[in-house]
Amino acid sequence: MSTDHDSGPGPVVSGWRETLVSVDDIDRWVQTYAEVGGWQVRHEGVVSNEVLEYLKVQPGSRAREVIVGCEGADFGFVRLVRFDGGRRHPVIRSYGRPWETGGWFDLNARVEDMQARFEQLQDLGWGGVSDPIEYDFGPFTVKEWLTCGPDGVQWAIIERVRPPLEPEVRPGRMGPHFNSTQIVDDIDDARRFYRDILGFTPAVEVEDQPMMPAPLQNVLGLPNETAAVQRWNIAMLRAPGEEGGSVEIISLPGISGRNFASLADPPNRGIISLRFPVDDVPALHRELNDADVPIVNAPRVLELPPYGNVTIMTASGPCGARLDFFQAA
Repeated sequence: MSTDHDSGPGPVVSGWRETLVSVDDIDRWVQTYAEVGGWQVRHEGVVSNEVLEYLKVQPGSRAREVIVGCEGADFGFVRLVRFDGGRRHPVIRSYGRPWETGGWFDLNARVEDMQARFEQLQDLGWGGVSDPIEYDFGPFTVKEWLTCGPDGVQWAIIERVRPPLEPEVRPGRMGPHFNSTQIVDDIDDARRFYRDILGFTPAVEVEDQPMMPAPLQNVLGLPNETAAVQRWNIAMLRAPGEEGGSVEIISLPGISGRNFASLADPPNRGIISLRFPVDDVPALHRELNDADVPIVNAPRVLELPPYGNVTIMTASGPCGARLDFFQAA
């Protein structure tokens, strides 16, 4: 993926507003978001034929969708879609391990009471690679739990321990999804994509650092002997001036596994794509083409509830992760 292109002023890409998630049982997911996070339904309906055609699913397929969101938030929505096509749809990251690349790895959310959310999700059948881990991240002490639910969808839920959050920014039971993570094999290439093409700026960067500074502080569930010597690279990038809608990229040099990129398409189950508002979709399309970024769908106008008519396009980003870009038509 080349990033050699004109570096002058270009289209403005905002942080992602929603994620498209293909699921087997929408009602179970709506109930989980309501019970665990207090989230609300923002939209529900039948997916139109023009959207199904855009998604390139099997002709004759039907689909239902529900959008859920955290109360009071204007980002981090989840568009849950159930595709009916007369056959079982495979899971994109089936039993994926934290060092395996391809597609979107997880969705991040902040919580206030980690132990309560941990027990609640366990009772709903969610699992994880470890129990919640408490560790220091720069000036902060946090608890984090990487957990996997139905359809291979993973959450990373995070609680700030010290210093405590101010009351006005506390997340309640569970705040909106503010970040999504990718595991990549080339972090420099992935960083150039988000920084140089999309115009995102680094919020956090960790270069060639030890993964586990203390015994058992291993949120990814690697064997302790491996984690004790493993080094990793992390970059969290976001649209300038925005707190939510960020993307985190992680590489673990020397560890490899499967690459799920070939499965990261609808109607396969899991996190299909992130959707980013942009002020000029055609201009972004030209920039992506100039940078040799694979285009899944060229810009077209369609109705995308609840936004109305939009101009939308889809690109294949680092390690095959799909990104949708849209603006009001």
